[in-house]
This record gives sequence, C-alpha cells and structure tokens, in this order.
Amino acid sequence: GEYQPDSTKVWVLDAPEDLPAGGSLAAYVSHARKVRVPDSPSVQSRGKSWWSAKWKTSNIAIQIHPGFEHQVWWCDKEFVANNNFHILEMPKYSRDERELISASLASAFGALSSLYQSSEVGCEGVRWLQTGQLAAWPVLNPSKVPTGNRETVLAAYRVFRKRDAVKL
Repeated sequence: GEYQPDSTKVWVLDAPEDLPAGGSLAAYVSHARKVRVPDSPSVQSRGKSWWSAKWKTSNIAIQIHPGFEHQVWWCDKEFVANNNFHILEMPKYSRDERELISASLASAFGALSSLYQSSEVGCEGVRWLQTGQLAAWPVLNPSKVPTGNRETVLAAYRVFRKRDAVKL
C-alpha cells in the first residue's frame, strides 16, 4: 500500500541506519510506529534502527544440506548468503588466500565423496564408506602450495567451478 517502501530504491532490512526525513521508508516506519507493530524479541534486540541490518558478507559459503551438489560456493565479490549456508569470514586473509582456502574445502568435500560407495545387492541399495582410500587422502593443503604454484591451482579451481553440478 501507500506505506510500503519503494522496492526500486530501498528494501526493509537493507536500509540505512539513520532514517531519512521523508520518502517511502520514512512513511513505512512512521506507519509501523503509529499502529504499534509488536516488537518481537528479535526486533527488540536490533534496537531503534530495526529496519536496518549489518549483513555478514563473505566470499565463501558452504551449503547446510547440499545433497550431492557442489558444497563450497565461491564468488569473487563478497555476498550475503541466506540461512541455507554457513559462511566463512576471514578478514585477515587476502582475496587470493581466501580463494585458495575455498579450493581446499572443495577438494576435501570431493575426497569425502570419493569414499562414499553405493551399489545394489539383490533389490536393496547398500551404501558404505571405503576407509582404505584415506591412505591417499587427496586434499589440497593451502599452506603447502608454493607461492609460484598458487595461480596454477586457482586456475584449475576456476575451471572446476564452471562445471555444472550433477548427482554422482
């Protein structure tokens, strides 16, 4: 209605902390206050600027329930993930170091998925882990990648990320 913020300019929860003097956001907040919109504990904990949030951003997110799809998500530009992801915040690391860590995590998930076996026995599906493959644990350790080889590793990881996610 008339008190709904103009979504082409501002989103509730993504608005500035200081309320503008006028405009659709100011009208929306004013209306909410007039009709005494209840402050649930989660809103109360956000304080007087409940319409604004400082979102945690990251380059790396890991799905909570990935199934058999890519579990590690990397983006060159920091993003805000929804609640289906865990994010990694690493402010002390450079962008290239964060991407190398992302590549390492992806290799760990790949190594884990290679341990998983599934087959048919009669009419029943059987699943198990082959722990014998742990002897040759093929996981990238970012601290052991020489500086001169980092770009080669990252180039391979970038090619991997362009592949479509498919079920194994």
